[in-house]
Amino acid sequence: MSFSVYLIHENPYFQEVLWKEILKVQNYYDANILSLTFNILFSVIFIYGISLLIDLFRKKFLEEKIFETIYKKYFETKIKKVENILNDT
Repeated sequence: MSFSVYLIHENPYFQEVLWKEILKVQNYYDANILSLTFNILFSVIFIYGISLLIDLFRKKFLEEKIFETIYKKYFETKIKKVENILNDT
């Protein structure tokens, strides 16, 4: 799961929105150490949480449906052909 979180938050399209518009890291440059520490911790938790939710959504609604469709269209018919060949012999 951590690898998928890394891939999501390092995606060039998502990165621009995440760092500049959502987290506004450019505002951290002049912050005091306590504020900076809080912002860093919040950013880490926020990025991990949002990326984890995106990955779980992808697995549940996209990956399962796609692989189920591929299995039904391709593998199920091949398996039946092999079973028929084995049953005939």
